[in-house]
Amino acid sequence: MTPREAVRRAAARLAAAGVPSPEHDAGELLAHVLGTGRSQLPLLDDVSEEAAERYDRLIARRAAREPLQHLTGEAWFRHVRLEVGPGVFTPRPETELLAGWAVDEARKRTDPVVVDLCTGSGAIAKAVADEVPGARIHAVARNRIFRESHIGRGMLRRGRGRAGDSGSSRRRRVHES
Repeated sequence: MTPREAVRRAAARLAAAGVPSPEHDAGELLAHVLGTGRSQLPLLDDVSEEAAERYDRLIARRAAREPLQHLTGEAWFRHVRLEVGPGVFTPRPETELLAGWAVDEARKRTDPVVVDLCTGSGAIAKAVADEVPGARIHAVARNRIFRESHIGRGMLRRGRGRAGDSGSSRRRRVHES
C-alpha cells in the first residue's frame, strides 16, 4: 500500500470517529511510524506490512480519542520539541502566549533569571532557554516526570555548559519540590 492510500484510509476512519483533524492526524501518525516527516511521505513508495500494522494500532487509539501528541510522544511548542505523554500535559496555545511574554521580558534584561514553577512538560523553560540563550533558567517540578523527561535531562546536562552560553555552570537548573 502507498503512503497516500494508507493516509486516505486512516483519515476516513478518524473522520468517522469524529476526530477534528483526520487528514493531519493520519499523516502525522504515518510519518511517526515510518520515522520521517509528513512532508516526506509523498516521496516514499510503499508502507511495509509491519509498519501498516503499527499504524493501524495507532489509528485505532487515535480514533478512541487518545491525544495525537501522546501517540507520537512529542509536541512542538514555539521552536522546541517537547516530550509528552500520560502524566505530562500537552501545552495549550495560551501557554505559548505566556512563553512569548517571558521571552520578550527576558530579552530586555542584561542577565535574565527565569523561574518556571510547576514546569510540567518544561515548555516555558525550554522555550526561554532556546530563545534567550544567556538566561539562567530554573525549572521546578513537583514530581519526577519532568526531571526524567528528555527536556529535564537535557537541561541538567546543559547546566554544565550549553551551546551559546558562556560556559556557565549556573545557566540551567531543574529543581524537584
